[in-house]
Amino acid sequence: MDSLILEIHTQGLHQYHVIDKARTRIGRAFDNDIILSEPTVAPYHLEITRDNEGNFELHNLAKVNPSSFNGVAVETMAAEILPINIKLGRVMARIVAPDHGIADTKTLAGNGHSKHLFSHAIWGVLLIVLCLLTSSVEYYTHSFTTLKWDALARFVARETAVYLAALIFILSILERLIINRWEIKPLVVVVSLTYLLFQLISPVIEELSYVFSSGLPESIFEIFWYVIFIPVVASLYLVHINHQRPGKSIGLAILFCSPLIILSAIELTQMAGLLDTFSTSANYHKDLSALNWHSDETISITSFLDQAKTLSPGKISD
Repeated sequence: MDSLILEIHTQGLHQYHVIDKARTRIGRAFDNDIILSEPTVAPYHLEITRDNEGNFELHNLAKVNPSSFNGVAVETMAAEILPINIKLGRVMARIVAPDHGIADTKTLAGNGHSKHLFSHAIWGVLLIVLCLLTSSVEYYTHSFTTLKWDALARFVARETAVYLAALIFILSILERLIINRWEIKPLVVVVSLTYLLFQLISPVIEELSYVFSSGLPESIFEIFWYVIFIPVVASLYLVHINHQRPGKSIGLAILFCSPLIILSAIELTQMAGLLDTFSTSANYHKDLSALNWHSDETISITSFLDQAKTLSPGKISD
C-alpha cells in the first residue's frame, strides 16, 4: 500500500509528513496525528483515511473555517488525482505522491565555494572600495575650489559610506523579515553594482540636460530608474539569489520600491511643465561643452562690431 506525503506550506521551510496509517487526523488539539499551531485551524480539522487497496479519502471535520480541496469546500473527497491542494484555515497544504517530481537544486550564491560574483566576500569589499573611489572622483570633478583632503574624506564618508551602509542594513533587515534568511554578501554586491551603474550613467544624463537645455532628460531617467530598473533588479535578486517564485518576487519588488514609485508618479505629473521648456539647442553660450555638437564657429570682437554697424537703428516704442 503506497503512502502519501502531506506538504504544509510555511514562510520558512515547508513541513512534510508521511501519510501511511489507516487514519490520520490533523488539527490544533494535542491528540492529533499532525498538530498545526494556527489559530484559524479547528481542534480537529481534517481526517485522511485509506483502505487496504490504497484508496485515500479526505474528510472535513471543521465547522468553522471548513477545509477546502482544490478550491472547493466539500465534506468528503476521494484522492484520485494527485496532487490535491488543501486549505485548513489560513494554512495552505497539498497531498502529493512520494515519487512526485521536485525542482532542481538551486545554486547557493553566497557559499564561497565557487567563482560566482556573489559568492565571495572579497567581491563585495572590492566593489565597496570602487564605490568610494567613484565618489571621490565625483567630488573632485564637481569641486570649484582647491581640493582639500579632509573635505574629500568627509564627503566620501558622509555621502557614500554612510549611505551604502544604511541601505545595506535596511535591505538586509527587510530580507530577513520577509524571506527569513540573511544574504549579506550577495546584497552588498548588488547594491554596489547598482550604485556604480548610477554613477556611470549620471554624467551622460547631465550632458543631455545641457545639450537640450532642459531638465526633461534627467526627469525621464529618474522615473525609469526608480519605477522600472530598481524593481527589475529587486525581482531578479529575489529569483536568482533567494530563489523565490517569479510571481511572488515581482510583488515583493513592487512592495520594496513602492515609496520610490509613488514619488516618481508625483514627479511624472510635473513633467508636463518641462515640455514647454524643451529645446534642441542651448540658450546660453554653446562652446562650454566639448560634447555639444550644436556649437557654432565663434567670431572675433572686430567682426561683431562691423556687423553691428550694418544694422539699422531700432525704434523706441511708445
